[in-house]
Amino acid sequence: MGRNIFQSDKPIGMIKAVRAIVHENASVDEAYEIYQKGPVGL
Repeated sequence: MGRNIFQSDKPIGMIKAVRAIVHENASVDEAYEIYQKGPVGL
């Protein structure tokens, strides 16, 4: 999963989305929303 996160256009959003799924039981739609709100780049 690491390379997919860091090669993503929005790695911070991706990390937050994965964290929401794992720790907060977020749905896929909620996680995608979190990902979309993430800043572009690091």
